[in-house]
Amino acid sequence: PAPGDRVASYLVERELARGGMGAVYVASQEGLERKVALKVRLPSGDARAAARFVVEAQSAARLKHNAIVKVHVAGQDQAGREYLVMDYV
Repeated sequence: PAPGDRVASYLVERELARGGMGAVYVASQEGLERKVALKVRLPSGDARAAARFVVEAQSAARLKHNAIVKVHVAGQDQAGREYLVMDYV
């Protein structure tokens, strides 16, 4: 996604980082008017990459520590993009 695009109910503002599996954006959550970190899996056509993304979301959501950002939502938007929503710090 590019600035101004929507992923589910999140408005993408700018890209923060990009890696082998996904890109992380600063986004605004519609309705709550808060900034979040939005990680979107890069399209690859690889079913194993999609499975790893789900495992990452599940693993991160179980972690609870002050030094680890919380995962609030994991899902897939109307365009089929898989995403994670985390605290923006």
